[in-house]
Amino acid sequence: MKFFQVGPIIHGCDTFKDFVEEFEVDSNDLVLSNEYIYEPLLKDVDPGCHVIYQEDFGKGEPTDTMVAEIMKAVDKIDYNRLIAIGGGAVMDIGKILALKRTETIDDLYADPKNVVKEKTLIAVPTTAGTGSEITNVAVMNRTKMDLKMGIQTQDMFADYAVLIPQMLDTVPYKLYANTTVDALIHAIEAFISKNWTPFTEMFAIHAIKLILQGYINVRDNGPDARFETNAESMLASTYAGLAFCTSGCGTVHACSFAFGGKYHVPHGEACYQFFIETLRYFQKNDPEGRIKNLDALLCDLLDVESDGIGALETLLDQVAPLEKMSAYGASEKDIEVFAKMTYENQQRLLKNNAYPIYEDGLAEIFEARL
Repeated sequence: MKFFQVGPIIHGCDTFKDFVEEFEVDSNDLVLSNEYIYEPLLKDVDPGCHVIYQEDFGKGEPTDTMVAEIMKAVDKIDYNRLIAIGGGAVMDIGKILALKRTETIDDLYADPKNVVKEKTLIAVPTTAGTGSEITNVAVMNRTKMDLKMGIQTQDMFADYAVLIPQMLDTVPYKLYANTTVDALIHAIEAFISKNWTPFTEMFAIHAIKLILQGYINVRDNGPDARFETNAESMLASTYAGLAFCTSGCGTVHACSFAFGGKYHVPHGEACYQFFIETLRYFQKNDPEGRIKNLDALLCDLLDVESDGIGALETLLDQVAPLEKMSAYGASEKDIEVFAKMTYENQQRLLKNNAYPIYEDGLAEIFEARL
């Protein structure tokens, strides 16, 4: 049994300037980022490297067509290292760009043998949520299928993950809420996964604890209180990434892809949609499983005698109120389609469940969120 896996070497720097100096970033490097993220960093230091902005090739989360266009631009540049500075979308694109080229992006999905690392990749997260800097997964919307799907192999790991708390200084509150909920879901899905180990449990518990402490601080002291725990939020995201990289995510993430792909909902927000409902499903159908351990943990962390999942739902509603799928345009006709798409295309995730779920169970979750 595999206990634990770590891909990249993890570094910590207080500021972007410290990172540039420590890694000796220069004109031989290529930065992939967003202009609104990268331009303010140049006020402190300009490493003089090549720069490409994701938004120059399309808006929103990555699609296969967007990534193909970015590849064409990147391949015209002579560089040694690729530095992905951004949220999960930028880091996921960076993982694809660092690979040896195939005839089409579809080839990467068709056969894991086609996924071959070619460039050194440095991942620098600017949100505290995706954990992409530490994992071997990249997700894109496959436009022909209108569905988000992940690629997961050993060659998808970054070589270095660099945590810089300064990056969270300008994150808007809604993005903070969506991304930290994503990290919380990573940690909890890793905790209840059938693949959990003592190592993944340890990192998952620490991530859950730090994130909930941050939420309680925000609830009690207002949205700006989030900045007081930037370093802890960044660590929590990475801890959660370390946990689910070995244990895997499950139903929450699986459900998010059909909904998020069709209605163009950001990843963390789409996952949040199915979070509590999925926990309740397992609580009802597998009450003596890992969900029981989770509820006990939440009772302890949230200082309640029973129904820790209910206490979590209350806290989340206080810091990040949630709308139902219908608010995004979803209707009853989506339920059966989403359930079928999820069951047929997301077995990479569904196989990690401690309690099996089939199309009817998925439909139950989708219907409850409509």
